[in-house]
Amino acid sequence: MSSSTKRKGEVPEEGQQPATKKTTDEKIKTITKIKELIQVGMSKYMTQAEIISALKHQHQIKPSDTCLVWRKLEEQNKDFFFSYGVRLRLKDQVAAFNYLSGQHRALAVKLRGDEA
Repeated sequence: MSSSTKRKGEVPEEGQQPATKKTTDEKIKTITKIKELIQVGMSKYMTQAEIISALKHQHQIKPSDTCLVWRKLEEQNKDFFFSYGVRLRLKDQVAAFNYLSGQHRALAVKLRGDEA
């Protein structure tokens, strides 16, 4: 019997895989890819929004898919995601401090130059 005349519930012929198996494998590959890309973004201390945007524009991954994988990862690793959030806030504070330090230095140099 050819594959075009198969009935529901029949076992596929040798060498053929059922359509649902292929779909499941593709879903697993996609989820794994998204997970790996999220990890890459996190290693660069990107925010969730930055990662979602990067995956959308660079890999054509739907934001809803990224959010779903992110949410599942977060559910499985609550402590990690909490500490990651702390690290992101710390990164922002260091950047702000560095900016303000640079502004302070520039102002100090300018004031010294005006006095001379």
